[in-house]
Amino acid sequence: MLRDALAAPTRTQDAATTVFMGGVLTLVTLAAPVVWLLAVATTPLGLLLTPLFVVPPLVLRGYDVRVVRTGLAGDRATPSFVDWSRLVRDGVQATALGVVYALPLAGLLAVGGGSVLLLGSGVVSPNTAVGVGVALALVVAAVGTVGYGVLYLYLRPAAVAVFASEGRLRDALAVRTVLGVAGSGGYVKGWLLAVATLAVGIAVGLPTTATLVGVVVLFYARVVAGVLYGRGASDALATDDEQSSEESLDDRPPAEVAPAVQTGRTVAAVASEGHIASSVAVAGDGRGEEGASDADAESQRGDAVGDESADSTPSTPFRWVDTDGSGDGRDTE
Repeated sequence: MLRDALAAPTRTQDAATTVFMGGVLTLVTLAAPVVWLLAVATTPLGLLLTPLFVVPPLVLRGYDVRVVRTGLAGDRATPSFVDWSRLVRDGVQATALGVVYALPLAGLLAVGGGSVLLLGSGVVSPNTAVGVGVALALVVAAVGTVGYGVLYLYLRPAAVAVFASEGRLRDALAVRTVLGVAGSGGYVKGWLLAVATLAVGIAVGLPTTATLVGVVVLFYARVVAGVLYGRGASDALATDDEQSSEESLDDRPPAEVAPAVQTGRTVAAVASEGHIASSVAVAGDGRGEEGASDADAESQRGDAVGDESADSTPSTPFRWVDTDGSGDGRDTE
């Protein structure tokens, strides 16, 4: 599983371009918040840079969904950066999915922060019964934050895998389905390998984030982790897909045109005598010629049958017959 996942980004048709583009988007995603805050603090016109702050992370999250879908399908190569509008849409839904699963974590952080504020400001004395209760709430919130933080890191990729498989956000919010994926042995293995890959990628790439090499390493580790998430969840989701209805199949996103065709790398046109000749061979040409030959043969067989039918009909001369007796009594042939 790990070996195939590590090799998957290199098997893309435009691997160098994809990895380079992913590195640039990663760099922009990391630097955009700082640049945006400085720009807004300097001048209100800095708000014009908001798309720079919002779009790249959404594109990367949408690409994560596409990579997980690649792992689920068992493809040997990761996808290219094509159909950017769909990447943004998937990124928005993946972000919303993460926010929903992070709501309990936000609640625990709010409880912990409020407890610290009450105790630190002296509003509540720790020597009173109320103070003891606030201190206990702080402990529970701290333990819960750490525990649910780990659980969030474990469940969110499973939810993304469900979303990548079904194409619907409500399926990824079905806790029972997500827990079924998260409880499978394949997902446990894929998740552990993905965490190890991300740890190595962060340890190597983060110190060199200022260089393009560092962000490329971070992006590469991110892609490998996505493939591992998908491969790990594939068995559990394959069972669910066999039991799904036709309605769920119809709701899935339509099949995408091959990246090479979308980017125009395999459709070379040559101008000759005022005509444009495509270098892409049409597979149906051979069948067309064969079909024409079959049609000619069928036509010849039809002519032969017609001739045979004509020969088998007896030749009877045409005769005029006088039926009322007014004629001259002669039969005309």
